[in-house]
Amino acid sequence: MGRWLRIPACAAVIALLSCGGPHARRAITETRTVKPPAGLEAPAPSSPYTWAAPDGWVEARPRPVRLVTFEVGPAAEAECYVTVLGGDGGGVGLNVNRWREQMGLDPLGGEAVAELPTITLAGREAPWVELTGAYQGMRGEARPDWMLLGAVALLEEEAVFVKMVGPEAVVRGERDGFIAFCGSLK
Repeated sequence: MGRWLRIPACAAVIALLSCGGPHARRAITETRTVKPPAGLEAPAPSSPYTWAAPDGWVEARPRPVRLVTFEVGPAAEAECYVTVLGGDGGGVGLNVNRWREQMGLDPLGGEAVAELPTITLAGREAPWVELTGAYQGMRGEARPDWMLLGAVALLEEEAVFVKMVGPEAVVRGERDGFIAFCGSLK
C-alpha cells in the first residue's frame, strides 16, 4: 500500500517543479480575448418592447431583471431603467411606497395612490411620481438632494416599471425626456 501513496506524492512534486516551484512568479506579458466559434455566440436578449431614448441618454450594460438601463446626465450621474414583471409586479401602491421609502418619505394611503397624476406608458395611462429627498438605494448609503421619477403600467399579464434616479438637478432637467421616453415605450 505504501507504493500507491508514493505515486500521488511524486506527481505533485513533478507538477511543482515543472511550474518553477511553489514560489515562482511569472509575469503576464500577453492577453487574448477568446471568441466563441461562429454561430455559437450568445444571442442578444430580445424584447417585445420598443422605445425612443432621448438625446444624450446612453444605453448601459445589461443588468439583471432590467429590460434596459440608460445612463443620464453630463457625467452619467443618473440612471433610468425599465423593468417588466409578471402579473401586477406587486401593484402600484406597493411600488410607489417602496420608492417613497427609498427617498426617506412616508407611505401614501390607497386613496392618495389612486389620485396620483398619470402619464402614458406602454400605451396606457400610468400613475407616476416625482419624489425628492435623500435617496437610499440597495447600496445602503443615503444620497441627499436626489430625485426619483417613477411610473407603473399594469398590463394584462405583466407590469412595466420605469424609474429614473439621480441628483435632483440632473433628474429635474431630464423630466420632459423621462415623460417622452415613457410615452414612446410600446
